[in-house]
Amino acid sequence: MAQGRKARGSAWVGPDTDHRFTPPEIIAFRDAVWPEGTDTDPAWHRRSYSSARLTYDRGGLRKPWEGRVWLNPPWSDPTPWIERLVRHCSPLHTEHEGILCVRNDPSTDWWALVWEHAAVLALPAERVRYHQPKGRKVVRCGVPAFTTALFYFGAQWRNYLRVAKAHNYYAVTMFDPTAGPSVATNGRVRQLQAWIAEGAKTEVRTNEVMELLGCSRQTALRTLAATPNVRAQGTTKAARYLVIP
Repeated sequence: MAQGRKARGSAWVGPDTDHRFTPPEIIAFRDAVWPEGTDTDPAWHRRSYSSARLTYDRGGLRKPWEGRVWLNPPWSDPTPWIERLVRHCSPLHTEHEGILCVRNDPSTDWWALVWEHAAVLALPAERVRYHQPKGRKVVRCGVPAFTTALFYFGAQWRNYLRVAKAHNYYAVTMFDPTAGPSVATNGRVRQLQAWIAEGAKTEVRTNEVMELLGCSRQTALRTLAATPNVRAQGTTKAARYLVIP
């Protein structure tokens, strides 16, 4: 499910922000990347074109995510969904993969998080026209004011890069291919987890992580988001995180 805004011609306005479906051509690209099928679509809608082994039309953030995750999050508040995807595709879970479909907008709060953790960025050459429910039909929206970014998370980045280029998408790796994705993040996650285990921590504070890693608040937040066994309390930029056994 894509989240944009209610279309009037080519504009995106109004309160309806959570019913924009990924068009079939983008779903076809996803299926070419994963011919074995998608495991989880946590932001699914029963009238969308997406299919997966696990589909959640409600409460997707609270339910289990498995394997290959397709995420077209609610664009009204994508940050917690993106943080969950980053944790799911942590370097500690090399068998997990994710594709994130979002607007191409570096001005957003969540962009830096995606930029650090994604392995490949693919950009369709044309602006993607999403679909929306209209009565009993699903209709194509007008041309949006933004372009679409399709980020890949995971170890099979070479396959994603190959398929993206075969679909005539602009595609680039987000890291040094000789080193592998998220090497720096992987080291910080392991350092944080060792510190948690050594102190038998049940709660972690952002300022403690900044002191431990000698890093900025932004880097601390990214590291916490990538750590599988911690969960934010309250807002997505919470100062406190619970450690999950």
